[in-house]
Amino acid sequence: MKKLVSLTIIISFFLSCGVNKYYNVIVPEKSKVINLDKSKDELYTKSNYWLIEKFNNAKSVIQYTDKDNGVLVGKFLLGRIIKKGSNSSSQFPDHIYSIIKIQVKDNGAKITIKTDGYSYLDNFAVLENHKLTQQKAEVLIENLITSYENYIKTTNDDF
Repeated sequence: MKKLVSLTIIISFFLSCGVNKYYNVIVPEKSKVINLDKSKDELYTKSNYWLIEKFNNAKSVIQYTDKDNGVLVGKFLLGRIIKKGSNSSSQFPDHIYSIIKIQVKDNGAKITIKTDGYSYLDNFAVLENHKLTQQKAEVLIENLITSYENYIKTTNDDF
């Protein structure tokens, strides 16, 4: 029994002294122009509805809308990571946001997604969904763009 307790204490000590490795991530800005045979008003309305559907939590918000100029801007919660606190041993969850800008005009729309650089902790104790790698971030952004493109290309005949 003493060996088991001693072994547990030793393993806990070594695990707590593990090296934390932080990775810096820079996600390139991504844009896509979509040409459609739809009016500016129709594209604006559909874009606004898409943002409302995608921004389905309190941390994702539409920040700016200008119907006359056909511009919508929102802050989207892309993911969560584990970040180092001011005390070098403290770690806390942090949110990573992307700014989504949609510009519409007659017969076209443009979506641009920009994410600020960030660092994430990679060690055995961090859950996999708290490791937002550059590859994961780029896939999430590409999925958002594809979702937007598919949404505004559809026609609503269900009234």
